Amino acid sequence: MRSNTQRITKYDKKIDSGVIGSRYDKVKDLAVSKEAAALPHQVELELKVKEIITNEPSIQYHFYMLFAKQFNKWGDDENRNILIDRWVTRGLNITLLLEIASKIFNWEKSHLWTWDTTSVFDWDRWN
Repeated sequence: MRSNTQRITKYDKKIDSGVIGSRYDKVKDLAVSKEAAALPHQVELELKVKEIITNEPSIQYHFYMLFAKQFNKWGDDENRNILIDRWVTRGLNITLLLEIASKIFNWEKSHLWTWDTTSVFDWDRWN
């Protein structure tokens, strides 16, 4: 077992600014390149969502954008149905969620589960 002195010495070396800085320097370029590749798509997605939710309170924008990012990530219909249900349960407007799904991701009405609220969403209006 190590003594307190040995542990303190090791911890002091571990948190030395030179050591920490060199760790970040090694991965900084990779992190920046990955972020630079992802940001254009993210900004485009957020702008499209913002066009759809213009009449919603701005405090809700973040939640609709999160929904769109998750919807984009979860490709199969079963997970997307669960996702819609989750965000409706959290208080988002199902009409806007379905509009985001159909306009941005070309998600069809036929992909919805039978429990859906198709009567609430006027699909003919968006076709």
